Amino acid sequence: MSELTNQADACAEKVGLQGSDISTCADGSQGNELELEAAKETGALDPKHTFVPWVVVNGIALGGAFEDLDRYICVATPPGLGRPPACSELPQSLKYMRG
Repeated sequence: MSELTNQADACAEKVGLQGSDISTCADGSQGNELELEAAKETGALDPKHTFVPWVVVNGIALGGAFEDLDRYICVATPPGLGRPPACSELPQSLKYMRG
């Protein structure tokens, strides 16, 4: 087993998943279908993506604002629906900011 597989399996276990289930999905027909669906969605983006990775959160393209990814995730996740722990570390003025 490769080091990458070991790390991926450990990461999966941290969130209650089985790494082998993820690998089976990714390597099988379901993984192929999901990849094709993602490609179609990427091709239909407006605005068109201009570089990779092109991150979209709830229909909002982040563009080059990767440093603000935590803010976008926290804004997109309503309170009480399992916000990531990092949301509690954001300044109060950003925690519930929209857009």
